[in-house]
Amino acid sequence: MSAMADSGAGAGRRDETTQWHVATDVATPGWVEVPPPGNDSGQPWPDVAIAEVEDFWQGETGPEVRAEISQILTAAQQMRAPQEALSLLYWPVQVPAAVGVHVRVLPTVSLALWTEADFDVIRYDGALIGSGAQCVQSAEVAMDGGNGSMPFVSASWVFNQGSDSVVVSVDPVPADWFMHMLGGLQSLLQTLELRRPDGSLFVGEPFDGLARTDIEEWAPLDDSA
Repeated sequence: MSAMADSGAGAGRRDETTQWHVATDVATPGWVEVPPPGNDSGQPWPDVAIAEVEDFWQGETGPEVRAEISQILTAAQQMRAPQEALSLLYWPVQVPAAVGVHVRVLPTVSLALWTEADFDVIRYDGALIGSGAQCVQSAEVAMDGGNGSMPFVSASWVFNQGSDSVVVSVDPVPADWFMHMLGGLQSLLQTLELRRPDGSLFVGEPFDGLARTDIEEWAPLDDSA
């Protein structure tokens, strides 16, 4: 899936002076781009997206499942924030459930938001977006009905340049689903490119004192390893 979008990110409105341009290429199937509200043209976007999901699943779904997929898509579009340069949904398994992935353009954010919340933070280098930080946290979440707990992962990638920050975040997700989507996430991050309204390329600057680790980053999350 390739994604290219113009976004009024960080401005709260859309015009030629506030649009950031974002491009990326997710090489694995299962990803759907969520357009801003009111951005449909021609065939309603939920119908187009449902067809994409059915293509991932290699077959049409029944009306009840289609209705559930439509609800997820509509909610994601309605909740898309003005600061999002790109919004995606990932469908990890053949059930009506998806994981949100958000690329936000913000005024400079501090890495302390993650370090002080006890995230594991290491250096991350993207091919096009430059150097930044990978922030990952795993925690046990109690299941409804007292049926034990399940490990969930929260993850963000943070890139700063001047007065701008680009933050790529994944909605909290079960650890096994997170492992399932890693290939797509790495593809997204390594091909992610953003340009400011004036056409200048955003290139993240290394965070002071933040080194890349040689340890396998995801091993602690993969219980089956």
